[in-house]
Amino acid sequence: MTLRSLLQPDWNLRKTLPELPIEELHKRHLKVLILDVDCTLIPHSESRLPYVMESWLKDAQDHFAIHLFSNNPSNYRIGKLGKELGVSFTTSASKPSSKILNKVILEMNLPYQKIALIGDRLFADILTGNQLGLFTILVKPITINRQRDSYQRLHRIEHQLSYWIGA
Repeated sequence: MTLRSLLQPDWNLRKTLPELPIEELHKRHLKVLILDVDCTLIPHSESRLPYVMESWLKDAQDHFAIHLFSNNPSNYRIGKLGKELGVSFTTSASKPSSKILNKVILEMNLPYQKIALIGDRLFADILTGNQLGLFTILVKPITINRQRDSYQRLHRIEHQLSYWIGA
């Protein structure tokens, strides 16, 4: 695999997660959605789901198994969210390494093609999912005002780097 292909999401939504049409995911015959947490589901360092995200997740759970997959080491914060939603979760995921994700997927006993990884970071989420051949979806990050500038700079840098390598 080339670096270009590893950084190319299967679907660049250019919108936040709640704007991702669940019916489109269903058409792809997916069984599991592995979701990044920070800035994909909730703003970094927040612990409450925005209402629109909670609503989207409830709809998604009618069609898919959900697994939260986060580099965040806070078992309390991520675990609390996972328990509230009634979903499995992994903390300290070590993205972009795919080792821990591969272990999680093997426990699911499903083909990799039936699993999507959804996140807001090219060099963490998309790279990790593409290493394993998952269906990868890049979404816009959700942030709160005080975080927006630093995350926008980081995302611009990531996208510029991927552009330079042709992804």
